[in-house]
Amino acid sequence: MSLNKLTKTNNRFLYETAAAATPTSWLVIAEGYTWADNGRLFRVTADEAYYQTVAYVMQRTNTSGDFEDAITINLNLPDGNGISRVDVYTTEVVSGSPDHTTLSLADTLSRQSEQDRIAFEQQTMLELEIGIVFDYAGAKYRATETSRTDTKEIENGGFVEGFELILTTSRKQWIDAGVVPILGAHVTASGVKYRVGEITKNNAHYQLNLNKRHGR
Repeated sequence: MSLNKLTKTNNRFLYETAAAATPTSWLVIAEGYTWADNGRLFRVTADEAYYQTVAYVMQRTNTSGDFEDAITINLNLPDGNGISRVDVYTTEVVSGSPDHTTLSLADTLSRQSEQDRIAFEQQTMLELEIGIVFDYAGAKYRATETSRTDTKEIENGGFVEGFELILTTSRKQWIDAGVVPILGAHVTASGVKYRVGEITKNNAHYQLNLNKRHGR
């Protein structure tokens, strides 16, 4: 029997399916799940917001009887960052030698945090209007400069050096580049060299807390 198949899944995402006739009865599925009923829903949920990340590829049976890539689904959503999406498919088995399938994406439903979407849009706008360009490991990224100080803070036992520069940078540009900022990495901003001392992450942006880099 000709089938369609779920492939190229991400092990950080949860995949579920339901028949169009029973859209509230969801079944957890995995890579390689095959199906043929006309009218099926597929839901993918991430552990955090993603943008251009491929969620999965749906394959169909071609006229040679082999599976071929038909529809690629990205988790990102047109109006902001994506947490979850539901895709509704229609399919048909076409008689032939051998039989094969047609496959269409009928509808897409999404769930995302309105607060996260607004935060992402605001951060992106600020980067373009008043932001700076900084260098991270040889690549350029945009950010807003939220703090700059050369002071030190006093705690029990003596003085502790505070963060000398705090950058807020939208996550989409990092995800598009396939890069995740790490502690200890070198950053150059306005000609000054820093090291990443702390990273705060949410669905909309990274906050990089930086200390001046001393020595080589």
